[in-house]
Amino acid sequence: MPIHMNNDRGLTLIEVLGSIAITVIVLSTAIALFMGITDLSYSRGDGRNAQKDATYALSQISARLQDSNSVYKPNNNNELRFSTFANGLKSYKAIYYSAATQELWLYDFNAGSSTESFCNTTAGADISFLSNSGFYINGFKLADNVVVAPSYTYTASGVTQPIIGSYGSNQRINITITSQPSTKTTTSGGKHTPGSFQVRTSVKLYKY
Repeated sequence: MPIHMNNDRGLTLIEVLGSIAITVIVLSTAIALFMGITDLSYSRGDGRNAQKDATYALSQISARLQDSNSVYKPNNNNELRFSTFANGLKSYKAIYYSAATQELWLYDFNAGSSTESFCNTTAGADISFLSNSGFYINGFKLADNVVVAPSYTYTASGVTQPIIGSYGSNQRINITITSQPSTKTTTSGGKHTPGSFQVRTSVKLYKY
């Protein structure tokens, strides 16, 4: 009479622990991969938003400078003043960069009877937002996360030079804005600092 051997047996403790270890490794790898993809997605999203803000700021500045026939760069590198015309009336505006908050602002510049002098001659060289904030009114924020003051230059005989003092009509100026998204805490608890980028344009001042 044949004898049938019963080979069925339960898992040993070592086999159970091995299965658990393998499962933990697989889950850990999947979670790490998911967190990495999430962090990358957030980083790219922040970068696109920052670039969108900088491009918007540049478009706002360009639109206003196209109706200007003069710009003025005071000793403070964080500012540019320029003339505008509306309904036959001449007025002045100022683009101001706050290094403390990394924000770019657009203001109406009004110093009373001295306004034109402060926007065309050396009399306005030392006038600044920090020392004469009352001259800067109706502030409008153009962009956040601007890491350095915008660059305002002109090109003459193939050489690019910074604008200093007054610069007149029918001339072309170059504008560069450097922006960088804020440092973020990643889902893994680390810090991610995105790289900076620049947006540029060139505007020809109006000839009156």
